[in-house]
Amino acid sequence: NGVEGHTGILNAECRKLNPVFITNHVKKRPYVMLKWAQTKNGFIDVEREFGSDQKPQKITGKDTAVFTHKLRAAHDAIMVGYRTAHLDNPRLLANLWDRNHPVRVTFDKELQLPENLNIFKPTQSCIVFTCEEKESSQNVTYITLKKEKRTPENYLKELFSRGISSVFIEGGTTLLQSFIDAELWDEAYVYTGLQEIETGVKAPHFQFSPCSTKILSRDSISRFIHPNNCIAP
Repeated sequence: NGVEGHTGILNAECRKLNPVFITNHVKKRPYVMLKWAQTKNGFIDVEREFGSDQKPQKITGKDTAVFTHKLRAAHDAIMVGYRTAHLDNPRLLANLWDRNHPVRVTFDKELQLPENLNIFKPTQSCIVFTCEEKESSQNVTYITLKKEKRTPENYLKELFSRGISSVFIEGGTTLLQSFIDAELWDEAYVYTGLQEIETGVKAPHFQFSPCSTKILSRDSISRFIHPNNCIAP
């Protein structure tokens, strides 16, 4: 009808409106956000052993915890590694912000996680990646992947096929590093506290420059955008 059309108008601004949706359709995977807290000298925790009563290293304050729960509530799923699930016994809820609790995701290749952990409680659904065969229950879904299939790419593929559009990965270092090395992340938040410890678990190796940094109470919060993110400048 003689109507002239123009494309690409406010392209960057439009992408920033819904990066999760765009990532889902362009990359065919969930949007991935990483997060960890580290001491001033680069440790995320003290060294702990299974069966120990030693508590995790406290790094950040209450205001930063509220901010974390805000991030959790914005995602479909929250992912932690085997050691984090076992040693920290986290609830992985978002109740300091609202009641939009994400699906909990963890790893248990030999089905050794105790069944009384908070992650298995029926307050929210849970997905467990394992190498063994186990029948799923009402709120826990077991996904069996052979050793050669246990990669960040396949984890995201399986979650995406189950309707998970965004994943918030909180740790520990091994899990975070696997996604960093595979370049399968879109956004990251790194908290840095004021304290230092002599030795412990090192933070992930992460050679990127933050796009912004702010101080919340006494904690420093740096935000990173992957260069290939759909909202990267």
